Amino acid sequence: MMKYQQGVLPTKINKYTVGLQTLKETNEEVANLQRKIIEFQPKLEQFAKETAEMVIELEKESKIANQTEILCAKDTAEAQKSRDEVSQLKNICQVDLDKAIPILNRAKNAVASIDKKGLQEMKAYATPPALVETVLKAVCLIMGERETWEDAKKKILGRMDLLDFLSSFKAGSLT
Repeated sequence: MMKYQQGVLPTKINKYTVGLQTLKETNEEVANLQRKIIEFQPKLEQFAKETAEMVIELEKESKIANQTEILCAKDTAEAQKSRDEVSQLKNICQVDLDKAIPILNRAKNAVASIDKKGLQEMKAYATPPALVETVLKAVCLIMGERETWEDAKKKILGRMDLLDFLSSFKAGSLT
């Protein structure tokens, strides 16, 4: 056996005492942590349940968001198609307008060149030239009269304000 040396035994006993004290404190801490785990277990279960419910809700919302995204993409595609069609129609209309503006300007100049003497001369025709008859039938149409040469002579060429009417006429005033 080991011979007793002074100071060796108390040092070993001290180490064992400190070790036992550390083990005791560790066991108490483990017991304390186990108690806390047991206390937190219902809360953890509740959090797990709430998390699972949130996951289910998020999946539902994700599906709705995906469906909404698909609908938005479809609406965007339709809107782009409509935009392209409108743009194409605008271009066609612009071409037609570019052709019509010079014709309108010539018509305005022609109306400005009409005088009362010219109206009296037209009124005297028993059978007018085809172009005169066509133009006066168009004026009858605009003014809501029957489109005949007789009505043109009586109701259109007989108006005192005909030149003022033709000079100030706006195509938009028909609607």
